[in-house]
Amino acid sequence: MKVLVTGGTGFIGRNLIGALLKKGYEVRALVRTPGRMKWSRKVEEVKGDVLIYETLPPAMKDVDGIFHLAGVISTRKRDEKFMYEINYIGSKNVFEAALKSGIKKFLYLASIFAMGAGTREKPADENIKFNLGNLKIPYFRAKRAAEIESKRYLEKGLPIIYVYPTFCVGPGDEYISSSRLVVDFLRGKIPVVPPGGFNAIDVRDTANGLILGYEKGKIGEKYLIGGTNTSYRDFLKKMAEITGKKAPSISLPPWLVKITGILLDPIMKNPPVDYGTGLMAGYYWYYDDSKARRELGHRSRPLKETLKDAINWFVEKGYV
Repeated sequence: MKVLVTGGTGFIGRNLIGALLKKGYEVRALVRTPGRMKWSRKVEEVKGDVLIYETLPPAMKDVDGIFHLAGVISTRKRDEKFMYEINYIGSKNVFEAALKSGIKKFLYLASIFAMGAGTREKPADENIKFNLGNLKIPYFRAKRAAEIESKRYLEKGLPIIYVYPTFCVGPGDEYISSSRLVVDFLRGKIPVVPPGGFNAIDVRDTANGLILGYEKGKIGEKYLIGGTNTSYRDFLKKMAEITGKKAPSISLPPWLVKITGILLDPIMKNPPVDYGTGLMAGYYWYYDDSKARRELGHRSRPLKETLKDAINWFVEKGYV
């Protein structure tokens, strides 16, 4: 079985490719700069860009399926144009090329922010109605637009399976794309407890969950894959237990975090709280992944194990 992976050089993508190779898949990776990555096993690289449509059909030739992961994440208002181009236009190009290429199976790494948010009392599942229209965060808008577009291609016959990972953590986050909270804690840069909570999943479990979705998922179906619902306070407490570092005890009200993000985002290069993070403050991004566990066999490891591995990796690599 030969598959094409877009976004294979990212945090999730590298773990996915490693897991695919271990399972015996032939992997072709769409990359903008061939030769930059050092893969553990043989990967066929093809030069291309999701924003350059002409590069996509050749990359899809003679593959059985596609894992579409390519995208970028930013909660900063200044990145609105970039978010729209990569996450919406880039995805639309991939959908179009895949449809015309007659791809047999298309795994779409969708975003929980295009699905909706749960609460502490009622975690969200695949049946939630989109409820984030009030959060004017460019990344949310771009991913929501891409998901709506994907439904049009699903109706045209593109065999899409939707998999929604929650917040990924774990070893190997080279660009600190998802691990800012972990690294900032290790560097002593979190003086207060952020309000709210989230669902944390090990990136390695995400990779396995994506493959399960590809192999066992039904066309047109949505599958949430998650790990542990945790408040930010408990998350920081676990890292304190692992490292011996003291966790912050002072909490800030969500409204203060929101105002801080709105004010600092335009004037600081790396603000402690940016525009999007401020708007997200106080939410409990809790999710129920019972469907994926039941229908796909999805499993996740304990959060403390993930954090130990992540912390050790960042220390070994000299990030802290």
